[in-house]
Amino acid sequence: MSKFKRLVCFLTAAVMILGSVSAAASVDASAAEIDIAASQTQDRTAYYSKNYKLTGNYVDDYLTVARAQLGRTTDQMNYSEAWCANFVNDCARLTGMPDNIIPYNYSLRAGCRYLYSYMLENCNAKKITNTADLEPGDLVFYYCPETDFYLHVGIVETPRVFYLEGNYSDQVRLLNFEYNYKCYADSKPNNDFKSGHVKRLYLRPNYGCKATPKKVSVNPDDYSKPTSLLIYDDMEMTYNNGAGWVQAILYQFGYITKDKITGAYDENTKKAVIRYQSGHGLAADGKVGNLTLTNMQEEWAKLKAPEYKYVVLDKTKYNYYDTINISTETINADSVKLILKKNGFESSRDGSSFSFSAEALGEGTYSAFFRLKNKYTTVDTNVVNFTIEFDAPKKPVLTVSDADFYNAAAFSWKGDPCAVSYTVSITNSSNGQTTEVKDIKDTFFSRRLPEGNYTASVSAVNKYAETKSDVCKFSVRGGDPLFLGNEFYAAVSADNKGVCADSNAVKAGSMNLLDSKWYFKKADNDTYVIKSCSNGLDLTLSSNKVVLKEENNDKTQRWYIGKNGSGYVLIPESDTSKVFCCTISAVVRVSEGGSRELIDIRMVDAIHNYTLTSYKAADSTHEGKAVYTCCITNKTYEKTIPCKTGSETSDTPDKPEDTSIIIGDVNGDKAVTAEDALLVLRCTVGLDDLDVLSEICADINFDLEVNSADALEIERYSVDLACSANIGKKIVSE
Repeated sequence: MSKFKRLVCFLTAAVMILGSVSAAASVDASAAEIDIAASQTQDRTAYYSKNYKLTGNYVDDYLTVARAQLGRTTDQMNYSEAWCANFVNDCARLTGMPDNIIPYNYSLRAGCRYLYSYMLENCNAKKITNTADLEPGDLVFYYCPETDFYLHVGIVETPRVFYLEGNYSDQVRLLNFEYNYKCYADSKPNNDFKSGHVKRLYLRPNYGCKATPKKVSVNPDDYSKPTSLLIYDDMEMTYNNGAGWVQAILYQFGYITKDKITGAYDENTKKAVIRYQSGHGLAADGKVGNLTLTNMQEEWAKLKAPEYKYVVLDKTKYNYYDTINISTETINADSVKLILKKNGFESSRDGSSFSFSAEALGEGTYSAFFRLKNKYTTVDTNVVNFTIEFDAPKKPVLTVSDADFYNAAAFSWKGDPCAVSYTVSITNSSNGQTTEVKDIKDTFFSRRLPEGNYTASVSAVNKYAETKSDVCKFSVRGGDPLFLGNEFYAAVSADNKGVCADSNAVKAGSMNLLDSKWYFKKADNDTYVIKSCSNGLDLTLSSNKVVLKEENNDKTQRWYIGKNGSGYVLIPESDTSKVFCCTISAVVRVSEGGSRELIDIRMVDAIHNYTLTSYKAADSTHEGKAVYTCCITNKTYEKTIPCKTGSETSDTPDKPEDTSIIIGDVNGDKAVTAEDALLVLRCTVGLDDLDVLSEICADINFDLEVNSADALEIERYSVDLACSANIGKKIVSE
């Protein structure tokens, strides 16, 4: 475009804008005015004709409101500025549609340029480029590309027929789409639609969207306070200068409703201010100046002072098991603290509701109140006083960990700080003999007792000599601790698993007798010190757990041995209520002179301590015989060798070539086969018996029992399946 043409277009636009007040063809405020007049926000809906009925359909209602204004002039509408965009917005406001469809609350709504841009960017409006697609309720914008000015805006009334436009020839007009009117004065014929210098742009508002919820606060502190005089004269409103703060104050004092908090100092607000001023001794002029502003601030501070509702305590004296509930309901408090005072000392806790146990607070006299604070003031609630006194014990509850005890009775009760002393009575049910122990302070008591049935009673006595008791029955079995000699070795198992040492821990491991071998040595009071043969550490009771520690010569490492059916129990001297159930097998006593006596035929060192001491081979008519001697006990065991038949030699060598006993070879034929598995099964059901050495060979997993599990291992070995590594090992050799 030439410089001359651009200059002509600019001057033409200026002439059109300046002529909008007087020229009949004027349509809108000047482009320059639209560009800079961002504060044009006149709302003149109060002057609109209300001769219409709304249906709730936004598009229909929008057109109905606009049509009702046809022919009304600028004076009648009471606008004092170019008002085409105001007309578009005020019609939308009167329908009640959300302002996120057409932004009638948007501060730049009077400017066509900003209305067009804002609706595209924020209201999800849609551009319409083909006039054949136009629908009623669309918006039409008049735009000059050469000068980049938005000149005018209207409402599409009937597609391809009419537009409803405000401020056209100083009134609301219905214009024919086909009529080629000129945007500017007739003296500028080149700036019309026909010449192409002015174009129409179309937007379709998003009528289908829902209203954006309005967040209106009634708290003045959520708004900025006014910084200058607020007035409403000649229909001029004050925006964004503390009007919201004033309206929230008026709401707090009951002069307006919540829906009147708009952020605009309007006619409704002015009337409410006049009522406020009249009620507070101020000049009732409807203007918020320094005096009115100061008065509102002071009255709001008073109004905001914290308030409370105090919950009275249900009583003033509490006992040990009681609960003290203290709470308050507050208004206008930024922080709430409970203040507790006792014997001159003070403590505070944040919050407005508490439940205390008397036990946790402890005995004493207390005073309590809540301290409420906000930014203006501090308020203390009324003070309540109460006392906590543990003046009567509760019934002691006697509990036992088991109905039966081994060698000693142990029981506990729930202690009570109200009690000053306890008395424990133990009565033998068989002979009626009673033992009393008084002034027991601890809540755990144990005593060694002979085997029998007993009744125990625990009585609590308070400072007023009030007594409450509980009774429990129990039995003691096992009698006095067992004495198995001054020192001996034994294999220990529990729950069919060997008890083994694992560093400092005790674990259930394999039944390998060597891993579960322990050394018992007599100590004082019929107890034993028990050492692991693996690492030499002592069996110790520590925090209710059995562990291994270095020797320390205290009660935690001294154990009683009691009988438990076919097994035994180990009872620590430090806490006889704790019982370690186990099986002690393969016991070997060691006498003072060093001789050893076998107690159980299943020796700890069974697989290493049998030696063939004599052998007589069998011939065709005589059985042979092998004699084995235990290296620990020196006792001998004989094994018969069957007669030889057929072509077998009758020679009787002094010793056989292979005298080994093989694990799994139960029938002694020097091979582990399915026949051995069958023999074991027959033994388990009582059809066959095994001698001592055959039983040792049959015990595949060294669990000191011969059963079907051993037979299964032998069967798996015979068919080359995975099985115990013990099978096939020679346990006796020349």
